[in-house]
Amino acid sequence: MRGKIIWSTSGKLLLIIGISMIFPLAISLYYGENEAWAFFISMVITLLCGGILSYGFKNNEKRMRAKDGYLIVTMGWVFATLFGMLPYLISGAVDTLPDAIFETMSGFTTTGASIFTDVEALGKGILLWRALTHWLGGVGILVLFVALLSALGNNGMQLFKAEISQAVGNKLTPRISDGAKILWIVYMVLTVVAIAGYWLCGMDMFDAICHSFATVATGGFSTKNSSLGYYQNAGIEWVGIIVMFLSGINLALYYDAWRAKHKLQGFFKNSVVKAYLLIYGFLIAVLSCQLFLQQDLGVHDAVRTAAFQVITIGTTTGFVTTDFECWSQMSKYILVLAMMIGGCAGSTSGGIKVDRFVIAFEQVKIDIQRILHPRLVGNVKSSSYPMDAEGVARTLTFIFIYLITLAIGIFLLVCLDLSILDAYMAAITSLGNIGAVWGSFGPSECYAAFPQAGKILMSILMLLGRLEIYTVFAAILPERKIKK
Repeated sequence: MRGKIIWSTSGKLLLIIGISMIFPLAISLYYGENEAWAFFISMVITLLCGGILSYGFKNNEKRMRAKDGYLIVTMGWVFATLFGMLPYLISGAVDTLPDAIFETMSGFTTTGASIFTDVEALGKGILLWRALTHWLGGVGILVLFVALLSALGNNGMQLFKAEISQAVGNKLTPRISDGAKILWIVYMVLTVVAIAGYWLCGMDMFDAICHSFATVATGGFSTKNSSLGYYQNAGIEWVGIIVMFLSGINLALYYDAWRAKHKLQGFFKNSVVKAYLLIYGFLIAVLSCQLFLQQDLGVHDAVRTAAFQVITIGTTTGFVTTDFECWSQMSKYILVLAMMIGGCAGSTSGGIKVDRFVIAFEQVKIDIQRILHPRLVGNVKSSSYPMDAEGVARTLTFIFIYLITLAIGIFLLVCLDLSILDAYMAAITSLGNIGAVWGSFGPSECYAAFPQAGKILMSILMLLGRLEIYTVFAAILPERKIKK
C-alpha cells in the first residue's frame, strides 16, 4: 500500500468537493442568507486540506495497485462526508455530529433519508447543497475525478473499477478516462432533460434544478416537506417517472445505442434491459389494478400513482406523492419486491441490481437443466455478454453477503430497542440506498427521532450499499501474502 498516492488522490477529491461549494455559496449570497459564511468557511477549510494533501504528499507513482484503488474510493466517500457536513454544522442547520454525518452520507450515497423535520424552513444554499451532494454522488465522485484527470492512466482504471458496479459487463472505450467522461456526458444530458421537464410543467427554476439533481441521481431529497406530492401535478409526476426509469438503466447502454448502427434495436435486445422492463412493467400493472379496485382511483390516476411509487422505490430514489402506508398489504409487498431488486448495474440506483437477479436466474435454470441432462454445457449471459464461472460465483456470493449484511444490520438496530419492522425498514433503506420506508419512520416522517447510534450504523450501511460491500471490505481487510 502506497501512502503518498492515497493521500494525494484523496486531496484532489477534496478539491472537487471544495470547488462544488461555490454554487450554494453563490445562491446564499444572492438571497442574502447567513449561511453564506458557513459555505465560505467550509469551502476554505476543504480547499486548504485538499491542497495540503494533494501537494504535501505529491507522488510520482505511475501505477496504482487494486488495494490502493479500493482504499482511495472508500476514503474518498468518507472524506466527502466529513467535509461535506461542515456547512450543516457551521450554519447551525444541524446540531449534532451523528445528524450531520447521517444527512451528508445520505446525500452522497443518494439514499435520501433525512433528519430535517421541516426542509422548507432551510435556506436556499443548504437546499442546493443537499441536492448537489446527490448529484455528485450519483454517478460517483470518483468517476468525475477520473473524467477530469485523464493523466491518471492505469491509476484511473483502478479507481474506475473500484467505483463502478462489478456487475457491469460491457466496456465503454479502451481508455478508461474516456469511458468516465461518456458516463458524465450521459448523466448531464439526463439532468438537463429533467430540469427542462420540471420547469415546463410548472416548477420554478430553483426547485427544478434541485429536484432534477435528486431525480437523475435517484436520491430523493426534495425542497418540499411533502416531496413531489406538494405540487399535485400529473405532468411533474410523469417527468419524474420517465427520468427515474431512464436513470435506473446502465448509463453506458445509452452510449452504446448512440454509436450502434441500429440505434435502439440492440438496446432493447439487451437481456438486463428486457428484464428491467418486464419486472417493473409487471409490478406496475399489478399495483395499478390494486389501486383501481381498492383505492377508488380512476384508471389514469391508478396507473400514474402505481408507476410513480414502483419506479421511485425500485430505482431507490425515494420521492413520495402519496402516503402508501394506508395501502393494502399486497400493495406494500409489491413495493418491498421493488425495493429489494433495485435498478441496473452501471446506473445511479442502489439495491441488489437487476443484473444479478438475471445472472442468478440463468444459473438456476442451467443447474435444473443439468439435473435432466448431466452433459449439458450452458453459459450464463448478462447484458448479452457471456460470464465465466468466476463471475457467476462472485454474483451469487454478493447476493449472499448482501443478505447477511442486511440481517446483521437489522439485528444491531433491534439491539437499540427498535421494533423488528422499524429495524428492517431502516436497514434495507440504508443498505439499498432507498430513503422511503414505512413504519415509525414512514414516507411522511424523518429520522430526527432515530437513536444517535442508529444514525451512525445507518450511515455505515449506506456506504456499504453505495460501494456494493466488496469495495469497502477490500479496502479494510489486510492483504493475504501469497507464497511463491
